[in-house]
Amino acid sequence: MQIKNKQQKTLHCYVRVSSQEQISGHSLDVQEKHGKDMAKRLGYKYKIYREEGKSANYEDTLNRPKLTQLLEECKSGEVTDIFVADIDRLSRSLRLVLSIETIFLEHNITIHTLSNKLDFDDPDQRFHTIIQSVFAEHENRKRIRKIKHSLAASVRKGRWIGALVPIGFRKGNDGILEIDPEEEKVYLMIVEQTLKGKGTNSICKELNRLNIPTRGSKVLKNGIQLPKNNKRYTARHVAPEDIKWAPNTIRSIIINPIYKGERQYKGQTIYAPAIIDAETWDQLQMQHKKNKNHSSTTRKHFYLLKGLLRCGCCGRNLYGRIKPNAKNPEYYYLCSSKRIDSCGLRSINIPLLNTVVWQQVIGTSECLKHLLENLKGTDDTEKIEDLRKMLASLKRETSQLEKRKKNLLLLFETERIGMMVYDNREAEINLEIQNNKEELSRISKEVDNLTTIENRIVETISDMEQIQDQLLKLEEKEKQDILYEIIENITIHWVPDFQFHIVNIEFNFNGIRYKTSKVVPVSPKSRKAIIETGKTKPGLTVELVYSADSDYGLKSVS
Repeated sequence: MQIKNKQQKTLHCYVRVSSQEQISGHSLDVQEKHGKDMAKRLGYKYKIYREEGKSANYEDTLNRPKLTQLLEECKSGEVTDIFVADIDRLSRSLRLVLSIETIFLEHNITIHTLSNKLDFDDPDQRFHTIIQSVFAEHENRKRIRKIKHSLAASVRKGRWIGALVPIGFRKGNDGILEIDPEEEKVYLMIVEQTLKGKGTNSICKELNRLNIPTRGSKVLKNGIQLPKNNKRYTARHVAPEDIKWAPNTIRSIIINPIYKGERQYKGQTIYAPAIIDAETWDQLQMQHKKNKNHSSTTRKHFYLLKGLLRCGCCGRNLYGRIKPNAKNPEYYYLCSSKRIDSCGLRSINIPLLNTVVWQQVIGTSECLKHLLENLKGTDDTEKIEDLRKMLASLKRETSQLEKRKKNLLLLFETERIGMMVYDNREAEINLEIQNNKEELSRISKEVDNLTTIENRIVETISDMEQIQDQLLKLEEKEKQDILYEIIENITIHWVPDFQFHIVNIEFNFNGIRYKTSKVVPVSPKSRKAIIETGKTKPGLTVELVYSADSDYGLKSVS
């Protein structure tokens, strides 16, 4: 009788490299060849697990699909023998190596390396493996730390670390970031268009119309591969010349602080050559936000307060809905939550709210007169005097620090202190001087604003009274332009117990920030009277608003 041969074993060969340079070379192929040679010597079949470009620094197997597959097969009993060129091919993390070894022990798996065969039941071999893993992890951490320090030092010196340099810049000598004169024009064009009120869609259309190349079209010589997604049923390749400007690209350029000279790296702000000053950059951010809120799309109806309205219940935007030909005609501003799950804010009539808001603009001079009376009733003299005393104290302290700095230099020159002591103490004194100067600047500005706010209000009242008649003759679009200039936001609250809205309008007019609050009834009779006459009843409250962003030092209004 013929005896059947015992089933041939399989050597499971795990090969891994951690960088693209190794992938393009022969490391994977060499490891694979060693695994096949080992299987041949043992008389085994072989199965290859090829892990390309995966770092040994990962603390888990989530990013190591082939290792995960191998371990799952170990747990299912399919694996008896594994080949790795060296034990650190599995991981340089001691925690992960110990976890893997536990699986190997539980399932009686033998490990073959180029140098020996590992039996984890042998205490000496297991101890040797653990020590080897400790050293591998230690060396790996040292290498990573060295690389990180080297990269951080390069960034601090002004070098650009990364693939794509931001538009408007280029790498100069030694990789130092510098302004590219040609691309600077493109960036300044984006700034100019944004400050004129153009949105990101309009700007990218203009750049594409002018055939201005994107950063990607210049750098990505092989183009890009767009993956399959919900909008694309098949992946497709885009040639470099077909990489176009996109709204998100424009947005990322607008909000990047590198253009005002502040480069962000690992949570630190590092100097970069500035294309625009900080004040212009701040204006750019404010205008970009307005452009986003007021972006123009093809609309059938005009909404005067578009982009200005906020819900007092949930904080979402309000949007307009006009359906004049419906069975029950609709003319309402509604909270965006109604599209999902209503927050409870009752919709407010469009003509009614438009009238209420515009009446507050027309009545600006009256509101400011009210504010002026309130200011005259308060006494800021004591506060101003306290601030001036603080200024005098800071100036004396700064003068003393300057003297200490001179004395320190004298001690160094006479060799009574060494270089290290001198450097440390000078750095401490310079930091104190810098902090004092910043505080002096802040307090001086606060004093100036406290003493000039009344004059500014008086001037604004005079200006508004001169254009009062013109405000009554404006077209709707002209009204909207003015609203966008002087109103920060309009918050709508609903009071169900009394069946009325409270409309809070926050103005920021000529550097004067104030808020008006108006009760708006919903009864048809009251609403009709307001819309037809264009006037609202008294009962308006006006308050100055102070915030960290405002430029005057007044008490906060609750």
